[in-house]
Amino acid sequence: FFLVFSLWAILKAQKQDISNRKRILLLYALSGFLAGSSVAAKYNTVFIFLPFLILPLLRKTDRKNTKKALLKKAVILDKRYLYLSTVGLAGIIGFIIWCPYSILDAVNFKGSLGNLIYHYNSPESHPRNYGYNNALFYLYNMFTADWGEALTSLSLIGLVLTLWRRKA
Repeated sequence: FFLVFSLWAILKAQKQDISNRKRILLLYALSGFLAGSSVAAKYNTVFIFLPFLILPLLRKTDRKNTKKALLKKAVILDKRYLYLSTVGLAGIIGFIIWCPYSILDAVNFKGSLGNLIYHYNSPESHPRNYGYNNALFYLYNMFTADWGEALTSLSLIGLVLTLWRRKA
């Protein structure tokens, strides 16, 4: 849920006109907050921050501010770095709001996180982990589980329709 809406917000921010800076900043803050919330709900979505931290830097800016930033050697004058820091800070705030004990009890949090990493990386402690062939295991079960055939088929049909509509 959080992940989908965070992607929506950042893509919406990328499409905004340069002159609408407040709306762009608000959308970047929303996308960062939702991405941080997503990480708090499922830790392995932490990799969502990589594109979120790259996209603001790829954004076009108006020439006047960019030249001013280069002339004064002040990086902060370039709005892209403001957007980048907004995404990062909002992401941290979103994570802390949903997972406050990562700060309040940092020692136990780090220990529990280490235990989780060990648990999922060692086949003997996680019965569904079959070593380095996890991708094959999940691909196989995607079609053989209770609703696997129906849900996978609907997902593939949706993907094909989306790609087909995009071509037209």
